[in-house]
Amino acid sequence: MVDHVALQRESLNRILAVVRGLGVGESLDVTLDRIVRAVVDVLGFQAVVVNVRVPGDELVIKTGFGPPEVLDMVGETMSHSTWLEVLSKSDRWGDLRFSKDLEALDVEGPVAYRDPDVSHYPTVPAGVGETAWEPSFLLLAPMWAGPDDLLGALSVDLPVSGRVPDAEQCAMLELFAGQAGVAIAEAARTGSAHDEQLQYRVVFLNSLIATAMLGADSRIVEVNGAFEALVGQANSDLAGKAIDDVFDAADTPSEDGQPDGSSDRRVRRPDGRSRWARVRVRRVEGASGERYVCTAEDRTDAHLELVDLRARAERDDLTGLAVRSVALLDLTERLGRGDTPSTVHAFMYCDLDRFKSVNDEFGHPAGDRVLTEVADVLVECAAEGDRVCRLGGDEFALVVTRESLDSVEALARRCVESVAKLAPSDSAAPHNDDGVRLSIGACVFSRGGATQHSAAEIVAAADAQLYKVKRSGGNSWRAVELD
Repeated sequence: MVDHVALQRESLNRILAVVRGLGVGESLDVTLDRIVRAVVDVLGFQAVVVNVRVPGDELVIKTGFGPPEVLDMVGETMSHSTWLEVLSKSDRWGDLRFSKDLEALDVEGPVAYRDPDVSHYPTVPAGVGETAWEPSFLLLAPMWAGPDDLLGALSVDLPVSGRVPDAEQCAMLELFAGQAGVAIAEAARTGSAHDEQLQYRVVFLNSLIATAMLGADSRIVEVNGAFEALVGQANSDLAGKAIDDVFDAADTPSEDGQPDGSSDRRVRRPDGRSRWARVRVRRVEGASGERYVCTAEDRTDAHLELVDLRARAERDDLTGLAVRSVALLDLTERLGRGDTPSTVHAFMYCDLDRFKSVNDEFGHPAGDRVLTEVADVLVECAAEGDRVCRLGGDEFALVVTRESLDSVEALARRCVESVAKLAPSDSAAPHNDDGVRLSIGACVFSRGGATQHSAAEIVAAADAQLYKVKRSGGNSWRAVELD
């Protein structure tokens, strides 16, 4: 069983030895055979086929290793477009693609693949559970010649461990697939390949993935063109910089929970453009010592979409005010603040009087107009730093900081009087002597230090004051101060 392939010096040296000789003075068939043997002997898979692009816009299975049903696939072809569809519909594992059931991907065109017979799969060790490799699983390592231009692909199956490959094994397969692609391209065109250093540079410099090579001190040694385009700096300007000089510190882990240490970080572009990238740094240990590889995937669109979704989730669609959860978060934050002895915080619970009659008599569109007008009035009455929210229905709240209880009551008075003065916005929902009015219950707290009361207690105290106002006829306010 092969464990932690990418971090074991012996396994890495064996892969490097294979890579060093790939395609050097050899025919394509010999190169492909060496690729297959490396996947089996070093990477820990008992079944592999090598798909290679041929004239006619097809990929043909050139060679393979494994049970008879795997070897029978040699010579079968699949169109380039079908391959791209398979890859796009499979799960992304870094540069690899994974499918739990190839047939379930519902791709157009025939698929040149068959699972090995179940009898060939190793017995799953006790306790493996969800990490066990299933017969229907398929792991692909694509080899690219350019954007949407597939050079070939390695299809692997039957892991010796009987488990789903871990991050280290996948990283090793990614590395090897990149080198194998270079060797195949060179061997197919000239019958030979360059040395190990050139192979690495061809893949590195032409990769569509933004990549930076780091030294043992984690400082940048060289970057490829994709990295330059992402960060807006040339290779000569980046050399010697630390990754933290190029990307802000990680604020959040990857949303998809990848166990590879990746994180979404803001790009520090000199031109000030806002860009975000998923940054991943891997250690590669070889005979010359350890070094690091940093890859960065542009996540700007996804980040902006997430920010927009969060903003919309925190805003009421009708009034544009913050929602209840935001009001409670603001209240909780103020509960922990210790300000000057003359400063108080307050939660003001607001409710409209006779609002139901507007909906019943004039319809919900008229009621919606009333709600938006009241929201505008509350915003106008509030000061900078105040939080105005719609709690739901015809209930609103203000979370404020003022100099005294009297200042809070003055704000409540201004809100009540301003709502009462609303001019008619539509004949179907007039604001007259019989129209809606505002009732407010306020709870004032935290005079010169953090209070011991909870947010729930503050809201309940304000609600109790509101209830008293409503019982007395509404169109007024009451406030209570907690120690």
